[in-house]
Amino acid sequence: MVTSDRCWPFREAQQAHLRVSFGENSPSNSIHQRQFTTHSRHLELNFLGLFCADPNISNISAGSRSNSAIVTQIAFRIIGLSNHLYSRKSMIKQETEPKRSTLMLYRKSLWQAFSRGALLLTAVSLPCMAGSEIDYDQDGDVDDNDLARASQNPVADMISLPIKNRFNFDRGDEDAFAYELELQPVLPVKLGEWNLINRFIVPLAYQEPAYEGMSYDTGLRNITYQAFFSPAAPSDIIWGVGPTVNMPTNTEDSLGNDKWSGGPAVVALTMRGAWVTGLLAQQFWDFAGDDDAADVELSSLQYFVNYNTPDYYLSTSPTMTYNWEADSDDAWTIPVGGGIGKIFRFDKTPVDVRISAYRNVEAPDSTPDWYAEFQIKFLFPK
Repeated sequence: MVTSDRCWPFREAQQAHLRVSFGENSPSNSIHQRQFTTHSRHLELNFLGLFCADPNISNISAGSRSNSAIVTQIAFRIIGLSNHLYSRKSMIKQETEPKRSTLMLYRKSLWQAFSRGALLLTAVSLPCMAGSEIDYDQDGDVDDNDLARASQNPVADMISLPIKNRFNFDRGDEDAFAYELELQPVLPVKLGEWNLINRFIVPLAYQEPAYEGMSYDTGLRNITYQAFFSPAAPSDIIWGVGPTVNMPTNTEDSLGNDKWSGGPAVVALTMRGAWVTGLLAQQFWDFAGDDDAADVELSSLQYFVNYNTPDYYLSTSPTMTYNWEADSDDAWTIPVGGGIGKIFRFDKTPVDVRISAYRNVEAPDSTPDWYAEFQIKFLFPK
């Protein structure tokens, strides 16, 4: 938890931002410029705010529920960030393409309704957050091997915050570089004999031009929401099923599709001895959004194989995709590779750290030839 002493720069910046954006001496000369400045400042403040929890929220509970409050505050910051990024995109479109402004406002209202509903669901579900089934010893400590196995389970009833750094190399004709930062907060909710596993995937990206004539782009990609209903009772075969939705929150055209898409998702795995193996499949079809944007029909299959030792684990978890809308030569993306991970302790907080590398043996020209990942996952088993 960040202390109030470390929060004061954020609070000072917030007050200064309000004075600059709305004060009489605002440097902006037009309403649109002032709106653009406002949302740009909000973008910067939300980045800072991700690491500066509001005490009015973080102190609403104690004990095990304090972890839920932390993750909830992070979710508030993430959705606030995406709201302001999307508002910035809407204003840019209104300036450059007035005919699309009505559509952009309609999509903005849909996204705001969804995000507010997600925040409400998160807030009211705090008291019924699912508890972890991980065993504790008499001192209240958790075995690192048990934590690693739970971390490798996509439908584990454990709050977690993965932060994934992905470095993409050799994209397109220019052998361009791209970087992605993915925030993936996971919040399980207990519903009687079932667990509802809520996961947001929020990707921030920087990419160099892959082809001549393209530009350098930085911003938010499309946000994905996954919801898995999984039996709470332990069994030899662990499984979950539910919907997945991809939202057109991209701030640049090159960073995502401008259509809403979604479909079913299913996961199944086994945990036998040192091995954790399974499959996660998703299907996306577009159902709303910009009519001029490309249609979406995408299949995704991720297999994961983990071997755990007392000190570390070996892992491979590539995601294969097939784009039904693309030509057959550019439809498949098939990565091959793996990595190594280990559970570390920061004070009493367990953290799953993993590094890995993959090569795309089959992929469209615009995708990277290979990529490396460095993931830090904060675990809250209590």
